[in-house]
Amino acid sequence: MSKSEIIPLLFIFDSDSTNANFLVYTSALSWEARNQGYCQPDADSHSPNNTPTTMLDAFSRKAVSADSSGAFIGGGELASLKSFIADGNKRLDAVNAISGNAACIVSDAVAGICCENTGLTAPNGGVYTNRKMAACLRDGEIVLRHVSYALLAGDASVLQDRCLNGLRETYAALGVPTGSAARAVAIMKAAAGALITNTNSQAKKAAVTQGDCASLSAEAGSYFDQVISAIS
Repeated sequence: MSKSEIIPLLFIFDSDSTNANFLVYTSALSWEARNQGYCQPDADSHSPNNTPTTMLDAFSRKAVSADSSGAFIGGGELASLKSFIADGNKRLDAVNAISGNAACIVSDAVAGICCENTGLTAPNGGVYTNRKMAACLRDGEIVLRHVSYALLAGDASVLQDRCLNGLRETYAALGVPTGSAARAVAIMKAAAGALITNTNSQAKKAAVTQGDCASLSAEAGSYFDQVISAIS
């Protein structure tokens, strides 16, 4: 990856402020910081010298697991995949619900943390300027988009590899406060869960495949929890 390639990291704050400032650093900046000794890349990090983690889906995950033990795929593994296929339409509806309401989910989450912590919108606050607010909204969209990828694939590897890989180390090196970011992700988790189970407000209810979507909501929630864990 060249230094000119820009890949936004998520909910990175301006560390020289007492309040969380939403800024977006680039991979080039992160890589320069690592080269200067602020953050040493590990074996899983996105660097020119390391190979990214393989991204899997529910099917390839079973194949990799079976291959590692020299076994055939059968029994419980096939039953799990059969259930995955049977819930295919509900899974597509869940992803569509998140994608179709992404702007609302993200803006509500940012509005929520601003209401809970009015200092964020005060002078010198984390989202005081239009630029910081725009960066905050963009970063929320990046998180939500990768969660939707993971939900579609039925596997968290795309989220871990393209969104969360090495994020904690970079945050630690930059002294990033992450309380507001984690809270915003938690609000998005609640909103996405309501949309998936179609228990949101009547005005936003959608025509979806009938059936219990509690397991899909829990799965999506687990991906949001991974984001929170990665930045906390």
